Amino acid sequence: MADSGCPGAGRPPVFFGGLLGLSLALASVGLSAATEVRPVLRSRAADAVPGAWSAAWTRVPAVGVRCPSPASSGPRVAVVRALKVPGGSALLFEWPDASPDLSFEGSMYPRVLRSAAAKVQETVLVRDALTVSLGPARGAGLLSAASRGLTRHGAWIWRSEWQAARDRSASAARQQAARKSYIALYPIQGDGAYPARFVANTNAIVEPPSPCRWLVRPAPDVYTPPVERPMAGEGRWRDGRWRVLFNVPDSHLAPFGRRIALVLAITDGGLGERARDRSVSEPLCLELSGAGMAAGGGAR
Repeated sequence: MADSGCPGAGRPPVFFGGLLGLSLALASVGLSAATEVRPVLRSRAADAVPGAWSAAWTRVPAVGVRCPSPASSGPRVAVVRALKVPGGSALLFEWPDASPDLSFEGSMYPRVLRSAAAKVQETVLVRDALTVSLGPARGAGLLSAASRGLTRHGAWIWRSEWQAARDRSASAARQQAARKSYIALYPIQGDGAYPARFVANTNAIVEPPSPCRWLVRPAPDVYTPPVERPMAGEGRWRDGRWRVLFNVPDSHLAPFGRRIALVLAITDGGLGERARDRSVSEPLCLELSGAGMAAGGGAR
């Protein structure tokens, strides 16, 4: 066939069909990334924040999001509820879990423990966790970040081992009154398992960690630590389900306006899930009521 001078001369029709299909596919990907995130959860106004297992949550509208689990063949659905309270918002996350994952870890030291029978529970390692990543309700960056379960906009994090440490705060208060120091680097907080707790250690503290934390800025590399802040909340397990409650100030949500996208990442320690193979949900759009929100946010 003679060369006609056209760049596409001599190409078979299949070639042009493939280019057309590729361009249409790229256009559809860009369109889907710019559309709104679904499903949509709208918060309801309230005067106070109820407890995690309070009956008042049954009257709050809920939205379910699918969280495929790599360790389980069955579907996992997380239920999310939201309340707008003065000065902030309360978000409740609920998902099924067969056990609170009280798995024994480590060794007992009879010579160190004053009462081995009473201190056995202190060697428990609890491994359930929930990470709620934040992002704008529109934009191409959120859907790609959903696979990682983390965005550059930060996240709210709850871990059951942090909750267990906070629940033992009464024991920590008794230690402070009796001048007993303990090291905060270990996941257990009582008078046991490590002899350093019985000596005056300059690195010891007496305040237990918060069960919920706000990851303001993730670590950009291995040399820069992340920026974290404690936040109010709790997590309670009952009848085969976890309920985690975040009390979020308006200052956390002000940069996003009244529409914010959430991505849930659930870790079930009883199923052997870890940070790499945790289950990540589809994006969820949260619409907050206008009361108490900072001016200038606006809908996006």
